[in-house]
Amino acid sequence: MLADLQRHEVIHREFFKTVLGGAAIPTIAFNSTTVGNLTANRDVLLKTSQLLEDTGVSAYSGAGKYLTSASNLLAAGKIVSVEARHSAAIRDIRDGSNGRLFGGDDVVKKHTGLDVNAGPRTVICAVVSLNVVTTPLSLGTGPAD
Repeated sequence: MLADLQRHEVIHREFFKTVLGGAAIPTIAFNSTTVGNLTANRDVLLKTSQLLEDTGVSAYSGAGKYLTSASNLLAAGKIVSVEARHSAAIRDIRDGSNGRLFGGDDVVKKHTGLDVNAGPRTVICAVVSLNVVTTPLSLGTGPAD
């Protein structure tokens, strides 16, 4: 399953590189020690994967308001649905048959039934906090949140 998720992520990355062109973020370098630690055992790998997938879903939800092209909005909607499937699959593996992690209050707002959303600043902070990226990330002149 993780190999399938990785293939999807590469397709998504390449789509955004094409759409954004020169505005795309440069190639990101990773902290191999941290990545090694986060992938060394199943439980940590799945917990980290869940965090990253949840962050991705909230990032798409938060970024929708910045999309002006109908075709890009349609593509982003399709991608976010795949990211949500990734998140649900990882949560299901972590949770087994308990069902406690699926769609918890951490990802679905209790009173609205809608996904949480995150702006660019929140997303960058979440990724940077894992210490997996060695390339400096910043908002530059983009939207804050």
